[in-house]
Amino acid sequence: MGHIEIEKITPLHLQTLYSNKLHNGKLDGTGGLSGTTVRTMHRVIHSALEKAVKWKIVVRNVADSVEPPKAEKFEAKFLDENQTNLLIEKAQGAEIYIPVLIGVYTGMRRGEVLRPYMG
Repeated sequence: MGHIEIEKITPLHLQTLYSNKLHNGKLDGTGGLSGTTVRTMHRVIHSALEKAVKWKIVVRNVADSVEPPKAEKFEAKFLDENQTNLLIEKAQGAEIYIPVLIGVYTGMRRGEVLRPYMG
């Protein structure tokens, strides 16, 4: 949409953008973005257009007329006891062994466990 002047953006432009992102928005070309990600894009665009209205660059926020996709409900997946034991066994002797143990025994998320290793 970068080629369209801000005052010429229509709700159809935004709806088409969201639809395209949902179906083939990944940069690596492997599919679409999640509804949650596209909904976040909508919030950013809406906020920017709201500022443009305030600064009198445009007369209305066309994002108000667009229906963003619904956010998917996150459903966490957990390892059962056998899977957990197998994970610990396979990690033994590997560089990732201690982070695996920390995650298993504390319930910390991957990013929390690996933060100290990220430098």
